[in-house]
Amino acid sequence: MRYTGVVFGFVLMVASGYAQPEVKAGVPNARSVRVGVEAGMQERVEDGGALYARNCARCHDLGLPRTPTRHVLSGLAPERMVAALESGTMRTQGAERTPEERRAIAAFLTGKAVGDTPAPPPLRMCATSAAPAATNAPQWNGWGLSPANDRFQRGAAAGLTPNDVPRLKV
Repeated sequence: MRYTGVVFGFVLMVASGYAQPEVKAGVPNARSVRVGVEAGMQERVEDGGALYARNCARCHDLGLPRTPTRHVLSGLAPERMVAALESGTMRTQGAERTPEERRAIAAFLTGKAVGDTPAPPPLRMCATSAAPAATNAPQWNGWGLSPANDRFQRGAAAGLTPNDVPRLKV
């Protein structure tokens, strides 16, 4: 009986170590964020790594189903992560954190502060719109041109007659 209690205690001790991984302040991966307050002064927000370890690691470090891992989260933009904590799928968990804490967690996971993500490049589009296709010209869109998709260009659609074929040049 005593042996069972010792084994059970050991299993609980090991399981609790996996459920809450240790994150130490001062370790290069543990980034902290400084956030301005109203008077322009800087106030040190709690370390993002400690916040993550205490509030997020239980699910995101264990590889639970439908839960992105820490590696996946590190590839997101910090703005997207904050949006998920404020109005997305994690809004319930994010409601328990202050805005500064949400930004600190996002900065810890991504390595970038909110607002540091560069804007996407502008779309490469023509300055003017394309001219409309001429409806009286030969039509070929690369598909079959018929419900049977027989890939056969009918004479009416091609704008050619059998008499025009000898005069074609390649």
